[in-house]
This record gives sequence, C-alpha cells and structure tokens, in this order.
Amino acid sequence: CLSGETVTFATVGGLPGLAPRRMRFRYVPLREGDQVTAVLATLRDITESTRSVETAHQALFESEERFRRVFEDGPIGMAILGSKDRLTQVNTALARLLGREPAAIAGRSWSDFAEPAEGGKERELAYRLFGGELSHYSVTQRLHPRDGAECWIRKTVSLVHDAAGNLRNSLVIAEDITR
Repeated sequence: CLSGETVTFATVGGLPGLAPRRMRFRYVPLREGDQVTAVLATLRDITESTRSVETAHQALFESEERFRRVFEDGPIGMAILGSKDRLTQVNTALARLLGREPAAIAGRSWSDFAEPAEGGKERELAYRLFGGELSHYSVTQRLHPRDGAECWIRKTVSLVHDAAGNLRNSLVIAEDITR
C-alpha cells in the first residue's frame, strides 16, 4: 500500500469464544502529489453477505439438479434442440420411443426421426413462436422408431432464453399417444 497501490483481501478471524467472522480489509493510499502521506484502512464484516452468496449458489445447484433429474429420468420424451433443428440433448424416454441410444440421436436433426406435422401446420406455429406471438405450441406428429412400429406423439415446443433474454435453444416434449 505504501507503494501507492490499493490493497484488498479477505480473511476469517474473530475473538476467542465467538464464532469466526469473514472480514474484508481494504487499504487505500492517500496522496499529496506523488507521495503517499497516509493510508485509509477499512474493515468490513462480510460473513452474512458471503452466506447469502453461498445460499444462492446452493439453491441454483439444487434447481439445476432437479431439472437434470426430471429431464433425464422423466417418463415423457424430452429433447433440447440447438440451431438448425439439431438435437443437442435427448432423454432416455425419447431414446426409447425412437428405439435408439441417446448418443446415437444427439447431433441429428429432428426431421430424421419424424414426419412433418399436420400438413405443414408446424411451420406456421414455429414462425409465430419464434416471433414472440406464442409461448409454446403443440402438434401431433408421427415418429419413425428403429423397429418400424407406428408411434404417434403430441409434440410441444417452447423456447429457452438466457437471463438477458437471448434465445439459447428450444425444448421439445414428446408424449406418446399411440395407444
């Protein structure tokens, strides 16, 4: 600090018999011209704000874990589509519907496994979805499982945006309605 640089650091400390506290120290040089004539020292107890951040991180981790479990282990087929209709992630239920392993599906186009939905109606719905007119849409669509069996699904599509509102990808939910 005497060299003219501000110094900031955090440490854990406390008084005997009391719970440890997280403290942030900051030393700011005060100058007269080019010379450091004094140092302003501040000490701030950051224990609670650090706990708040840790709690927020834990809540985020738990939320992400819940979504991952629902996605991976859910009974309804789900996929995340990236650009150009490419399947970037596929859950086990959708892989089962298609009679393939998830790894054999990822990277391929949705249209590799499905007929166009309802005579081209999906194109109009997708246009409205991407235009912000719809929050999601649903269509009935026929899939082509590896074993050649007939498989009809109700396909629901929604968009996934990041915190800034930028489009990240789309989520497809495929419910088997063959019965």
